[in-house]
Amino acid sequence: MSTKQQTFEVVVTRVDEWTSKAKGARWEINVGTVPAKPVDAPKPVELLLTALAGCTIIGVNREAAACEVDIEGIEARVEGVRRVADHPVVESAHVHLVLYTQAPEGVVKEIVQTLDWGSTVTNTLKKSMPVEITYEVRR
Repeated sequence: MSTKQQTFEVVVTRVDEWTSKAKGARWEINVGTVPAKPVDAPKPVELLLTALAGCTIIGVNREAAACEVDIEGIEARVEGVRRVADHPVVESAHVHLVLYTQAPEGVVKEIVQTLDWGSTVTNTLKKSMPVEITYEVRR
């Protein structure tokens, strides 16, 4: 029995003392690499939270399609609590989804509940910290 795997590669190169450039297969972004210095680029922790939000939206889209539910829009608001100490760490994350749909509440609840086990980034982060997902429906 074989397990399907995907491989991802990102290369990050220092541009100057405040910024780096991250490149993937078909994208490129600047990354702020000095936490105390404000630059017009996301910090690595913000990218981590962005990955969580993006993966959560992918999960909603996948489950909604499987349930034949039309989701007109999704907004994922993510808050992470970072401990700043000798060994900084993100201690927890909270994802709040705003779902724009006419689907019945019970169906929406089922879709959101699958995110507890069906999201790659959520599954990875849950190994080291609590990740809470809440939602509200707007019609």
